[in-house]
Amino acid sequence: MSFAVSVGEFGATSFLTRRSSETMPVAIDRLLGRPGDVNQLGAYAMASLLIVVCIGAVAMLDRGRVGDQR
Repeated sequence: MSFAVSVGEFGATSFLTRRSSETMPVAIDRLLGRPGDVNQLGAYAMASLLIVVCIGAVAMLDRGRVGDQR
């Protein structure tokens, strides 16, 4: 179910994005669509950064929520 939701959100994001204000998932997709090792390495680095940022955001939100319950 979460895969279907994320694919739907990616489709909406790629439909609404502009060249001047690209989101990270759209930039990763654009880099993976171009040939060349440098483009793929850049996409992998951006994907890794996006994973770290998402894990950090979830950890901070979870830590804040646990503090509210006490």
